[in-house]
This record gives sequence, structure tokens and C-alpha cells, in this order.
Amino acid sequence: MPSVPRRHHPFALTAVLLLALAPPLVAAQTGQMEGENLLMSLPDGFVPAYHNQKGSVAISEMIPSGETLDHWSEIHTMLVLYGGGNLPIDAYVERVGQSFRKDCDMADTVPIASGTENGYKFAFWLQTCSYFDRKKPPETTWFKMINGNDSSYVVQHAVHAEPTTEQTVRWARYFATVKVCDSRIPDRACPHVQ
Repeated sequence: MPSVPRRHHPFALTAVLLLALAPPLVAAQTGQMEGENLLMSLPDGFVPAYHNQKGSVAISEMIPSGETLDHWSEIHTMLVLYGGGNLPIDAYVERVGQSFRKDCDMADTVPIASGTENGYKFAFWLQTCSYFDRKKPPETTWFKMINGNDSSYVVQHAVHAEPTTEQTVRWARYFATVKVCDSRIPDRACPHVQ
């Protein structure tokens, strides 16, 4: 799939203002995790490309190996707001949708799932963006937001294309594994990482 120039959506700027990045990827940690943690892995074929933290706000982006932040076909983003547990999920979903509607000729928000996982509220949804100008590729982004007790977390994956069935299945399975745990709460305990 050809890469296209990176676009900075207003929703990304909003997200950065609201959310920050979790500690290093769980896959890179060893031993017993302490406190509240976002459980996620680096997607196969992706490499870390960007990380910035300013106060309680941080962002980390991962792209396919061989691509750049200026020209990507897919981008995986992790955001966390430290100290921002219980950020209103519905309000965040609506704000993302508004940003897409402002930036795109046609945009849609498609709820996929919501409820409670491992004792934490979450929402999983799809956001689409397309243009009347056929030279601009569409963008499809899956989002999962989880409200922890200490922080709120958003993991998102964007593709510059209509997603294939294979991509849809891959990312639905991936997002099902993204969870929050807390070593201080026995029924939400974090796994031992080797």
C-alpha cells in the first residue's frame, strides 16, 4: 500500500491536550508491574517512531518498518492522561467525531463496543474520513478508550485507505487484547511479564 503525507487532524491535537502516553510498552517490561498499567504490545511489523511527554500529557506513535512519520500507510498511536481517570468517554468520542466532521468532507462515527473490561469502563469505535477530491485518500481509525482509576488511555490505529477484511479482523483482535490492570487491586492484577 503506498504511503501518503502525514496529516495532523485537529482531533490529534485535542487528544494530545487531553491525554498522555503510558509507560514504555508492556512487551518491553519484565518482572512484576506496579500500580495501574496499560496492557498492549507493539503491533507486528511496527517500529516506535515518535514519543513526547509534556507534564502529564504524552503521545507515542508507531509506524510500519520502512515508513516515516511524514509518509505512512498506517499509524498506531497510544495516548494517556496521567491523573485523568474517569475522563468522560462519551464526550471524548463526540469531540473526536466533531474534529473529523470539521476536517473531512464526509465523516462517520461507528460504535463497536462499550462496557466494562477488567473492572474499567471502555469504548471501542471506528471513525471514518473521506473527501470529494479522489486524490485525497480516505482515512479509517479504530479507537479504544479505557478509563482507569489513575489515568485515562486511548489507543488508536489509522489506515490511509478503506480497510480490507484482513485489516479489520487484525485490528479487532488486537484491540480486544488492549486492557488496563492494577497490581494494587487483586481482581484487576497485572500479569507477570517475562
